[in-house]
Amino acid sequence: MTRKKSLSMLLALVALLLVLTACEKEIIEDDDAQEPAATTHAVSTIEKARAKSVAEVLQMEDGSEVCIKAYIVGSTTRSMSNFDHTSPFTGSTAIVLADFPADGSVVIYDDEVMPVCLTDCSKKIRAALNLEDNPQLWNRQIYITATKGTYLRVSGLRKVKEYELTR
Repeated sequence: MTRKKSLSMLLALVALLLVLTACEKEIIEDDDAQEPAATTHAVSTIEKARAKSVAEVLQMEDGSEVCIKAYIVGSTTRSMSNFDHTSPFTGSTAIVLADFPADGSVVIYDDEVMPVCLTDCSKKIRAALNLEDNPQLWNRQIYITATKGTYLRVSGLRKVKEYELTR
């Protein structure tokens, strides 16, 4: 072989080697790779300053991303007619928010509450916020950033992105 052909073949082999090895991806095993990070310190000070009440969010358009400041007053499964506002709580799929705690001093009506879907957010958020596993969260104040939409045939919150418990 001539020197020029040898050099051409060598360059072609190097180029082929670079192409084949440059496409490798490192595979990292992570069970939560598809889930957004759940944290109790994710809501920014700016978001908290702009936080809306349940009454304000009920007036907003569906599809709006919103930060809400409210109390966790119960849980529900399948429909709002199953709204459970006393312990023991059953079901881990939704919590219910209101502008006031459900401590018996204030009557909370059905049109003053808002369900929060916990099935379309991360498993970590669902595990952290459901009242079946965390009954100590009942009547705790919380900031939640989520998308307003129809849930359980009423106005609610879906796709919880972040939250922060107060007190």
